[in-house]
Amino acid sequence: MDDLLTHHFDSIRVSMDGTDIKVANPNLEITLLGEPKGIRLAMDSVIADIDVPKENDEKKSKKNDSIPKFPEKLKIHIPAQVDVKEARVNLSDGKSWQASNISVESRGQKALSISARNIKGDYISAPASVTLNADFSSDKLKLDGKIKTKKDSIALNVEAPKDNLGKIKTSTDLTITNPEDWIPVELPPAVPELGKVKVSATANVDLQKNRTSYDATIETRVGAFWPLLAENVTVNLSGDMENIDADVVLRNDEGGTIVLNGNVDKERNVFFTGRVDRMNAMFGPQMMPLDMEIKSGELIDNELTVSIETRHGSLVDAEVHLKDSLSLTFTGDISPYEPWALDWTQGNLTLGARTKAYGSFDGHYLKILAKVNSIINAYHITADSLQVTLALNKKGIDFTNGVIYTPNETFDFDGDVKWNDEHPHTSWNVRQQHGGSASAYVHIGDSIALDVLADKVVFETIPFSDIKLGRNIRGKVSGEWHHDFDNRFGQMDVSVDGGLDAFNVGLETSLRANGDTLFIDHFKAIHNRNSVTATTVFVLPNDSNPDFKPTTFLPVEVLFANISSHDFSIPLLLESFNDSTLTSGMLNGDLTYNQGNKLIGNLSFADIKFRKIPPDLFNIRKLNVFAENDKVELNAYLDIGGGGWTGNTQVIINNVFSDKRHVSFSHGSDNGGTVWAEGFIDNDLLFKGTVDANGSWFIPGTVSEIKNTDLHVDIAADLRKGLTGITADMSLDSTIYEPPRTKVQFPIYMRGHVEDGLLNIYEARTKNENDEVISGTLQFNLDSMKIDSINVHSDRYSIKTESHYLVLEDINSTMTDSEEELRVTANIPKISYKFNNVIYGDAEAIARGNIGFAIPHSQEGIIKNSTITGDITIDKMVFYRDFDIDITPAALDKYLTMFNNFVAKMRKEGAKEEKISVSSPINLAVHISDSQTDSMAVVTPFATFPLTVDIWVLGNTVRPLLRGDITNTNSGFIGVKDIYEFDLNSFMISWNDVPWQKGVVDVSSSQELPYCSAETNETEKETCPINLDLQGTISNLQAVPSSNCGTDASAASIYYNILLGCIANDNGEETDWNKLAGKAIGKVISTTANKTLGGDYIGDIEMKVMFFENNTTGDKDSSYFKIPISLDRWVKDLSLIFGYTQDQSVSPTYDQSFQFGINYTLPVFQEDIYSHENHLSPTLYLNGMLTSKQYLTNTGAGSNDRLEKDVGINYMYRFWNPCILGLGRCEAIESPSKQKEDSK
Repeated sequence: MDDLLTHHFDSIRVSMDGTDIKVANPNLEITLLGEPKGIRLAMDSVIADIDVPKENDEKKSKKNDSIPKFPEKLKIHIPAQVDVKEARVNLSDGKSWQASNISVESRGQKALSISARNIKGDYISAPASVTLNADFSSDKLKLDGKIKTKKDSIALNVEAPKDNLGKIKTSTDLTITNPEDWIPVELPPAVPELGKVKVSATANVDLQKNRTSYDATIETRVGAFWPLLAENVTVNLSGDMENIDADVVLRNDEGGTIVLNGNVDKERNVFFTGRVDRMNAMFGPQMMPLDMEIKSGELIDNELTVSIETRHGSLVDAEVHLKDSLSLTFTGDISPYEPWALDWTQGNLTLGARTKAYGSFDGHYLKILAKVNSIINAYHITADSLQVTLALNKKGIDFTNGVIYTPNETFDFDGDVKWNDEHPHTSWNVRQQHGGSASAYVHIGDSIALDVLADKVVFETIPFSDIKLGRNIRGKVSGEWHHDFDNRFGQMDVSVDGGLDAFNVGLETSLRANGDTLFIDHFKAIHNRNSVTATTVFVLPNDSNPDFKPTTFLPVEVLFANISSHDFSIPLLLESFNDSTLTSGMLNGDLTYNQGNKLIGNLSFADIKFRKIPPDLFNIRKLNVFAENDKVELNAYLDIGGGGWTGNTQVIINNVFSDKRHVSFSHGSDNGGTVWAEGFIDNDLLFKGTVDANGSWFIPGTVSEIKNTDLHVDIAADLRKGLTGITADMSLDSTIYEPPRTKVQFPIYMRGHVEDGLLNIYEARTKNENDEVISGTLQFNLDSMKIDSINVHSDRYSIKTESHYLVLEDINSTMTDSEEELRVTANIPKISYKFNNVIYGDAEAIARGNIGFAIPHSQEGIIKNSTITGDITIDKMVFYRDFDIDITPAALDKYLTMFNNFVAKMRKEGAKEEKISVSSPINLAVHISDSQTDSMAVVTPFATFPLTVDIWVLGNTVRPLLRGDITNTNSGFIGVKDIYEFDLNSFMISWNDVPWQKGVVDVSSSQELPYCSAETNETEKETCPINLDLQGTISNLQAVPSSNCGTDASAASIYYNILLGCIANDNGEETDWNKLAGKAIGKVISTTANKTLGGDYIGDIEMKVMFFENNTTGDKDSSYFKIPISLDRWVKDLSLIFGYTQDQSVSPTYDQSFQFGINYTLPVFQEDIYSHENHLSPTLYLNGMLTSKQYLTNTGAGSNDRLEKDVGINYMYRFWNPCILGLGRCEAIESPSKQKEDSK
């Protein structure tokens, strides 16, 4: 001791409770009066040896521990400082720490500062320094300090009330660059690499209540750990000693995330849920998605149990064992749409049901037992179910114990895919129950080689999913294929013994590959009675072979080739593929190619007919292909278009093997049309030449005709580009087009150009004899096969024929294009039409409307027919025929002939529709209506009435259909004007999507007729309606007469009454239809003649013409007519008679006779008193007749004439109840005086 306030010791040792502290060279200096004032204790070293208490002692000491209080009056009145150069702490369990430059220094009366440098020892990875500041100047004890190493640091803040030091509040910020340096044990290799760790935490500790709560955020980076990539990890913790809530987010560099939300209980058990989004992992050679939802997770005693659901609905339950080494087991219910399965097979797997999977992972192998149900397609195979075991590691995949269950057979298979093996390869073995087997081994290392073996593989049991051939093939295939891709040598031998459906098929082939040269040594195919044999040698293209020269258009250089077949039935071959395109067709011929001698051979095709195309529309009668040296010639006779385009076709190719080949084509139709083309084709498939056509051509699918054409095309085409490679200029100068069913011809002038897939008709027009023009332009895209634009215009255009005159004014077109169709519409504001025919009459019409043409776009490979649309409004239309009715035997025969021909034509056209319906017609959708009620009218002597029209023209150009009706407003008449007029009660012709001739006719008409009575004038005025209805279809129209007049209501009687002009009762007498028709015709003729002569000069003409078969009269086999000419104008009741009779019986007594006579009616029986029920209109007349008869001779070579005279008195009357010569129902005729007497 130097003085009272200065002390120095060599050492000090303190021992208590198992702790031994040694202090070397302590030096104490106290300065109270001088400067600087204070207490300073300096020591060279301090060594503390501490016995670590046992567990029981710890528990005992904890029970006795009490929370101390901070001395309230503690002050450091003078500055104090303690310095220790070296310090060391040794624990009895072997742990130790050491530090240097330790300093404790007061900072005023209530603050301290503690620091230490170069701290080393257990759990400290690098020398550290500590700085700690304590402040107890307030009611709280506050500590803040920092521990630092070269790369790491800890910042700590602590505060506690001085009266309760057990209630502690802390905050900590921790940064550790390499966490593994601070872990006292070596981590196993399975643990992923940890990156820099950042911790920010706050805590509240109440030692008295034994409560702790804290919040912490931990950020670090975890290295790649299969199957995960390196992840940035953020952990948020909050809780107390009973429960900890944790939110964990893992985010990789590709944007994928794993989010876990969980908690930890006081037993350190973990419960969590979470999601995995946009995460992928490498499984073998494939990158697979890991997106999933973690439904639940538990970590108890290093056992992790997880239940997850993937994005596509797969369910997986897994257990992960973390105690000793990482391993897991799992079960899965896998969705058939799971990318894990679909991507692995690159789209070659389609499942119809969920898959069961059972697997495990031991850190090296991922093993899976997969049970797959309902395999719709797996590499072109379908199956009911499949079971296989997979073992996946970094080297590859092993497939074992594979079983495929199909309806017809069970297959066993195994295989492997090794990409990280000493000999990389893939190999597969498949076995059939029938004994067939196949195997393949592919070397995929530095060299690639292939070995395939097939031994009696039975095809019919292989369940192909999308290969139609596999559904009906049968038989066995054997063969082998060996190929060394490095040495470029291979060999294949295959034989097939089987069939397709009911047809036997045999195939043998043997081929070799040596470098670039391929040898097909033998090829033979036998099908039924057809057979084909072939051999060939060719060189494959190779840039390193300077001598390689491809053969013509082929990509290979053919050295030799031969193909041969005789009596080969083409339909027989097509039947095997369920193709019935052809009904007949034969092939015979041989064709050989030698590189030096070029081509030689002949192929002949004969009688090729198509099942779905009528032979009269198209068939190939004969076709011959002849080849010699460098020339190929094709000659054929083709039946096209029902004879419209039938003719000879010829194609000649010269210099086939040269760089530039001359090609010529010609086709001449038997109807006079010719088309020919000529040009050159080079090795780049560039064609340059011309195309010309002339003569007459029918347009296919229609009856339209190009009467004459002068088409000329200059063309250059890159055939490899198809239509878009064509460049051409086209011209027409005097082409004549004639639409169907007309005699109208349209001269066509046209100029067009084709380039870059665009057909541009920049000028087209037609001009009539009045210099009226319809002009138009068109742009058509050959690539999309759509019209880009079209324009048609005409100020006025008229069409005139012998009977028709049509005028169209202000024609303009518009075009609209939608997703469904392209529509071209022509607007015609005014349509004028006139009809004039000497026989049929006249008609006039004024209309307006739109006519459109719709071209549908092809969708999903379906091509629809085009459609003509329209909306035509008729403002006025009248048909009239004002003529004198000429009804004579010749005229009647003409009318009947015309009507029969009309009906026959309609029926013939209906049959023709069915015949030609195989073509591709144009659909129709045209609406025709009138602008107002009854704006249309028919005015003829046979019918006069107005009409209203509302009709849709539907169907197509081959079979047009109508929908709608033509009606009348119950006005007008039908019949014969002024003679047989029937008032029109109702009129309708309706169509319900049927051809026009099948329209339903419903016409009702009536006529009031008087009774044929000779009684009083009042009774003669009594009338009764006679109904005449027309019903049925246009082509099968039936007249239905009816009446209810108390007489015979049969059709014959009603017609009889109509012709008589009154209602009579024939009491069932059969009607002589020939005589009745003659009477009606005679009445019409006499009426017409009297109108012409201006008086009643011609009496009722009696005539009979044999129109009908009739057995009711004795003179049924005679035709006659008698024309009475009245001379009343000069002599009353005197008339002349002219007649003609022809005997048409089987055994005629004469040929024909001519009559001339005179008739005078005596002025008697003209009073009513001489008439009664049986004698109506009695007449007594004198007559004289000269008759000239011609008789045929027995030889029939000539005739004899004889003149006969006939003079007589005739009494004539009409009767209802016959009384002849007193027989029948006769009534007595008495004198007037006798009647008066009886009355008395």
